[in-house]
Amino acid sequence: MAVFDVLEQAKPQSETQLESVLHELAETIRQRALIIILSDLFVEPELLRSCFQHLRFRRHDVAVFHLLDPQEVQF
Repeated sequence: MAVFDVLEQAKPQSETQLESVLHELAETIRQRALIIILSDLFVEPELLRSCFQHLRFRRHDVAVFHLLDPQEVQF
């Protein structure tokens, strides 16, 4: 419930730095971990592939939840 509470209070502010954050996570988290990503994934696919490969190389498990607003699906 604590995770849902935090997510409910989150407000969009600016562009995310998903690529740099994921690479930083791969380098700073030393023990094997489950990395859960909730994102609209508005990043170039090759950049995301590089991030995911980096995380997997460091032996992390990755779960990605691709979130889209209905207006993004049906223009």
